[in-house]
Amino acid sequence: MSEEKKRSFFDCMKNIVQAKNKDILESDISSSTFDTMYSKYMVQRYISMHQPFMKLINNHQIALETMTNEMHYRFLFKVIPQNRNLWIKYISKGKKKK
Repeated sequence: MSEEKKRSFFDCMKNIVQAKNKDILESDISSSTFDTMYSKYMVQRYISMHQPFMKLINNHQIALETMTNEMHYRFLFKVIPQNRNLWIKYISKGKKKK
């Protein structure tokens, strides 16, 4: 009995930016847990941490917000260029000094 690995938000991100695998795209979208694992807000926030993609997200902000999760995933999958070596550093809020 082999169990399928549960996919997460970060797996979707990896497919959008690095892997560009259409089979994974289709399996993610057809998954019953897609709406809970995929968040348009978090995807846009994460992708906009990378300077070259910041303008893309900013220019399409209104259109991206009105899309369904499936349309959003497919759009970013097509528009963002593949880069196997890209690592997007998440910019977090600094720690408070005591």
